Amino acid sequence: MTTFRGRMMAALGFIVVAFLGLITYALRVAPQMGRDSKIALDDFYRKCQTRDYTGARADFSAHLQESISEAQLDKEWTKFAARNGDFSRWEAANKVSINGFGGSVCVFPPFVEFRHAAFGKKGTGTLIYVRMVPENGVWKVERFNVLR
Repeated sequence: MTTFRGRMMAALGFIVVAFLGLITYALRVAPQMGRDSKIALDDFYRKCQTRDYTGARADFSAHLQESISEAQLDKEWTKFAARNGDFSRWEAANKVSINGFGGSVCVFPPFVEFRHAAFGKKGTGTLIYVRMVPENGVWKVERFNVLR
């Protein structure tokens, strides 16, 4: 028969091993999530830059596709262009980044958030907040907020 102390030590050992496993998993997965979601986000921005709003909307999550129409997306970028000129480039809004990644990663549940400065041809711009989520194995835009 095991003692109370023995059972407590076994439970503590299990908790430590499980915790270390989760940390190891997160450290291994998070950088790849950041890279993969940034590739998908850059593709979304390129579509917006060329005014391919049908293609850009295809990069939205199912939930966001229900919320934002192609016409609304066009209207948002038209307002941006009126203030800043046509959408010309984007970059991480915060110059402090980890290995060139300007966003934050959450492994459980999986999502990646980005803060970008979007610039128009006039040289002015605004901030854009985007949340990317994996949907059926593909990174999709779940939130898209343009600040005025």
